[in-house]
Amino acid sequence: MRVRLLAAMSPAERAEIARLVEIEERASLSFRTFLESPDYCGLDLSPMVAAIADAADGRRPDTIDDATAERYFGCALERLPRQRRRTVAVQAGGRGGKTSRLLAPKALHAAWTTPLPTLAVEEHAVALIVSSDLIFAKQALSFCTGYANASPVLRAAIVGEPTTESLTLLRPDGRLVDVRVRAAGVRGKGVPYACLKRLMEGVGAAMKDANDPK
Repeated sequence: MRVRLLAAMSPAERAEIARLVEIEERASLSFRTFLESPDYCGLDLSPMVAAIADAADGRRPDTIDDATAERYFGCALERLPRQRRRTVAVQAGGRGGKTSRLLAPKALHAAWTTPLPTLAVEEHAVALIVSSDLIFAKQALSFCTGYANASPVLRAAIVGEPTTESLTLLRPDGRLVDVRVRAAGVRGKGVPYACLKRLMEGVGAAMKDANDPK
């Protein structure tokens, strides 16, 4: 029956169905899948980074046990939240992968997957990487650019030439999203963070979603 219905559809109708399916699949792409998939970041994650990615999405981690969860999350696996987190804070030592394996990929993941149904024509959404020391924000953006260039999916979506301050992606749904850097105040010196915002005609307006720590 479904085959007959599809056969009866016009090319435009089939294209619209394919577009809607793509939007749904992209919006449901988990952060961990985005990290591990060769289509995107292609990373070999440590058990703890995989657990953080799962927990951030409200998924029960399957790479650590209860004892490890108690040590690092402060609770057993079954007590972790089952909703996607608006804010995720990670405390780790230098070279622990906070920026390269969590923050930078999350900025890309938010840029690629966050639903933007009300975005107007010529309006850009912005995944914003903020640090009081701009050099750290630019370092995070360089990881984003590296992942995007290495990804067969994201590389095809890059608009123009990335710079040290911005990277623009044209999503399959036609939405334009910039990953940008910005300097913050002196508080939290040297600690970059990422959020998703919308900019229209140069005026920023916070967009409430799971990736905006507000």
